[in-house]
Amino acid sequence: MIEQLSIVVVEKDRDRALLIVDALREAGD
Repeated sequence: MIEQLSIVVVEKDRDRALLIVDALREAGD
């Protein structure tokens, strides 16, 4: 679900999506 959510965010705001993906990666690891 996280990946799909990221894709939706990317469509809205790529820059913000990158920050969210980075945060999710850190939290995931």
